[in-house]
Amino acid sequence: MPDNTPTTHEENAARLSQAGKCLRDIEAGRFQCDEEKQQPTGELA
Repeated sequence: MPDNTPTTHEENAARLSQAGKCLRDIEAGRFQCDEEKQQPTGELA
């Protein structure tokens, strides 16, 4: 991620909030922030 991209405090705060939520979910054993990456294994059989 380029560090020269202009961002507002609100945008940074929103990113930190979302990232923090994902980290808490991962630590708790849940991965909701990666829902689009999770595919049902039954469809692959």
